[in-house]
Amino acid sequence: MRVRAFTLVEVLVATAIVALLAAVLFPVLASARAAARRTACIGNLRQIGLALGMYRQDWEEFPPLLSRVNESYVREPRVFVCPSDPERGLREGTVRLEGTLYLPTGVSYDYVPRWRLAQELGWWNPPPALGPGKWEDLTPIAQC
Repeated sequence: MRVRAFTLVEVLVATAIVALLAAVLFPVLASARAAARRTACIGNLRQIGLALGMYRQDWEEFPPLLSRVNESYVREPRVFVCPSDPERGLREGTVRLEGTLYLPTGVSYDYVPRWRLAQELGWWNPPPALGPGKWEDLTPIAQC
């Protein structure tokens, strides 16, 4: 009795089918990951907004920097790091977080109402890609 084995053509066809399925599935999985990151970012921004609201109710003013109130109002410092941030793993200031370091605490976004004072004191520098004069035109919440 003779054992039948796969032919080279059958193996190549099976490999081509697997490659085709992978080519179709990888973009779908990548878009699902991007959607998950967007959802996490929305949740982070919601938490930051709630922290601002609670601080405002307690003290009747907004904080000078939101990162200064994170011990009392935001227990998890990673709320300040955007999950879609391409520049993770950098270091600046005394706090180490993964995220674009537009501020000395290593966050991706923050509430900075007195940005001129913060810049004059050297607390943070504008992102180099924006160049001088353009960072000042942004809203008080740095972009995610």
